[in-house]
Amino acid sequence: ALSNIMPTPLSRWLHRRKYRVAIFAFVLDNHEAISLLGYSAVFVLTVLSFKKHYYRYQLGQLSWTMVTVWICVGQLHAVMTNIFTGLFWFVYPVSLVVVNDCMAYFCGMALGRKLIKREFLRMSPNKTWEGFLGGGLFTLVWAVLAPRLLCRWPGLICQLTDFDNIPRCHAEEVHDFSSGFPLFMPKRYVLLPTLLQTLLGVSGEVELYPIQMHGVGFGIFASLVAPFGGYLASTIKRAYKVKDFEQTIPGHGGVMDRMDCQLLMALFTTVYLNAFVRMEVFSVNSMLNTISRLAPVDQVTLYRGLKAKLRLEGAL
Repeated sequence: ALSNIMPTPLSRWLHRRKYRVAIFAFVLDNHEAISLLGYSAVFVLTVLSFKKHYYRYQLGQLSWTMVTVWICVGQLHAVMTNIFTGLFWFVYPVSLVVVNDCMAYFCGMALGRKLIKREFLRMSPNKTWEGFLGGGLFTLVWAVLAPRLLCRWPGLICQLTDFDNIPRCHAEEVHDFSSGFPLFMPKRYVLLPTLLQTLLGVSGEVELYPIQMHGVGFGIFASLVAPFGGYLASTIKRAYKVKDFEQTIPGHGGVMDRMDCQLLMALFTTVYLNAFVRMEVFSVNSMLNTISRLAPVDQVTLYRGLKAKLRLEGAL
């Protein structure tokens, strides 16, 4: 605001578009090195600030700071990885946590301590077994049904190369490379052995999307593990005798209360993709984006080499 009233040479320089773009591009290309330098500077200054008789307190504060950085920055890095793998891998896990939170609340309100009298969590007396189990059941149902709804939008299932354009692709192009079959195309699964099919006189086959089978794993994690991120947040608030982390979202305890489970779910999604789905593959869009960064001479060389290879294989 002050620079608009009293322009300075620096403010005028920053307001020129070409310089703003250049600065942003430099920071983007070197963000890891810049982050490491910043972290190193703060770390050195922290150690130099240690004072006698305050070591334990200062080390406690440093530990809390490092844990907070890991929880927020480390797990948010997983969120970015999921988004570039495809918006589906951001929207779907978020929806699982939302469904679990909502249905655990409603089940707890409707059936809390009516079926199971035993205390669920000592650090969070308002939580009940009925809420935990009911929320988990509805989450599992949503985990299996939701992919069939979300995969109708190509913009969700395609891999992102940048944030400027909505990606376009076909469902058969998005593969589960652990099985070699497209994730978002129907596939027939045999759920009953042949002997049981014969005895019961029913067909044991059902048509599902492979992502729905993976959804069972997502649903189990969102039901059994992710809620404990919220329980940890509740314990922290009780330890420091505060009702809410902040008032950014009135009635919801602030942003942290909405993100306590989401961060853990995002980290699980990244690990699950790398371990079982293996979505980190080359696509036409990602390859074109990479090739566009080459020098024109190198692009021509690549074109000629690819053309010769395709002719040799009879594709041209």
